[in-house]
Amino acid sequence: MLDGGILSIDQATVTGWAYCSPGVVPIWGHIRMGAADSDNGEVFFAFRKFIMARIGQFSPRYLVYEAAFMPGAKQKVTRLNAKVSRRLDGFVAHLEELATEFGLIGLEHPTSEFVKWFTGAGRYESREEKKRATIMGCEARGWKVTSDEADALALLMYAESYLFPRESKGRPLFLRRPEGPLFGAA
Repeated sequence: MLDGGILSIDQATVTGWAYCSPGVVPIWGHIRMGAADSDNGEVFFAFRKFIMARIGQFSPRYLVYEAAFMPGAKQKVTRLNAKVSRRLDGFVAHLEELATEFGLIGLEHPTSEFVKWFTGAGRYESREEKKRATIMGCEARGWKVTSDEADALALLMYAESYLFPRESKGRPLFLRRPEGPLFGAA
């Protein structure tokens, strides 16, 4: 029985994931798909088993995931090597197939789209700046995360905002108190 929840995947060799039912506090994590020197077959096998386990664990209605990265003409990345390119496309192919197999609604979003919604900017000078911004967005919501988990949570919250706007609007932000001698206890 599907519960209407959303399973979000930031697919990569180290995959971040997040899950929530509409308006409920999310849960999240990350996992490495095989050893650092694993071939694509081993990585895809581990990835498929992991996604199937999360689908079995949560019974989501929606499976949301990042669109495979395609460098544009203005980006500093010159080329993806064949192994990385095949992996990126392979992860998406597995997610599309698993959504069909389990009767889920699969939704793919470009990173710039959900990062812009989550952080206020869709493009950053570097990958590290984008990762730091998504981590800070999670911290503002009271969530302690890795960079892989931050992207999965940003995508999850973006999907929730348009699938379940009423529930999404009820989520609080936890703004940090200023620190330093001027803000100490009197």
